[in-house]
Amino acid sequence: MLGPKLATVGECSAPVVFSKLVRVMGISMELRDDAVECLRLASQVKARRHKALLMDLARAWICIAEHVEQMRAPHSQSRGQTRKPYR
Repeated sequence: MLGPKLATVGECSAPVVFSKLVRVMGISMELRDDAVECLRLASQVKARRHKALLMDLARAWICIAEHVEQMRAPHSQSRGQTRKPYR
């Protein structure tokens, strides 16, 4: 039987790190899902003003998701693993 001690490396516990990563990715995916919903709604509305507003909102959700990912995973930037911004 594998115990939690086998998953510990130095002072960093792998289950804790993994748990935080899963939470961050979950939040990021929820934000991106909100962006997709805005795009879906934008494709259905007829008024240009409403369509533009929904498109802007979708972009904002993506920016927030990227910000959350960068704030919660600073180690990825130090390794050169940056994501291209959504545009």
